Amino acid sequence: MAVEVVRGFVLRAVPVGDADRILDILTRERGLIKPSARGARRTRSRMLASTQEFALSDFTLFSNRSRLIVNEVELVESFIGLQSDLTKLVSPHIFQNCSLTVCAMSLNSRPCIHFGHIL
Repeated sequence: MAVEVVRGFVLRAVPVGDADRILDILTRERGLIKPSARGARRTRSRMLASTQEFALSDFTLFSNRSRLIVNEVELVESFIGLQSDLTKLVSPHIFQNCSLTVCAMSLNSRPCIHFGHIL
């Protein structure tokens, strides 16, 4: 099991089961990754705020077989204001959809988009 720390921007957080999330995270080092965050939706979870959409966080990941799992996460910056105002939410969702589409079309394993000033 290899452990690595990456800084990434959460593009999408999909609820799974009662308390888990599968995340789409855009990173500088690895491009788009899709780790699972166990227990991230529990009210007392330390991962709750750091794994929400539009959060910039430092993720400690470990790979178990071929899956990535979030072990620890530290919030760098939360863009919570984007989630509360509908007019502010439109542009990030366009960015989210474009990023996911471009990364899905990328055939190589290199990072597909570089945002040096963000990540």
